[in-house]
Amino acid sequence: MTCRFFGVSMKYLSFLIFIFSLVSFNSYAKQSDLSVTMKNIGHLYKKTLKAGDNEQKVQHISEMIELLEKSKKAKFKSGTQEESVQGLNKVISVLTLAQKQILAGKIDESSSTLLKIDGLRKQYHKLHEPPSFWELIFG
Repeated sequence: MTCRFFGVSMKYLSFLIFIFSLVSFNSYAKQSDLSVTMKNIGHLYKKTLKAGDNEQKVQHISEMIELLEKSKKAKFKSGTQEESVQGLNKVISVLTLAQKQILAGKIDESSSTLLKIDGLRKQYHKLHEPPSFWELIFG
């Protein structure tokens, strides 16, 4: 006698649960990779602001741009892909400008340009915040 759950054999049900678990884990891992990449970008950003040597600043900015380009290929939360990539492109353009300013010897200008990135970060991170309790209840 086979055990059935809502008319479905337990072997089939176990298989479906296993497949669902794999898909869920894969989706979580991709989001986790993006999270790690963003944390690395944040760390490089702080190192850039603190760096005393212009060569170090340029190197850190290049590394950030590389990570941002990689991040653009990630899968973002549903409905935010276009806006997220747009935000990453804005950050890349600000970093490129700051890098050019450093190479031209305009250190003070580059510092103020780099500070604009924090505003962009705050603006675009709002897209990925989970909804509040009240938003869940009242839409």
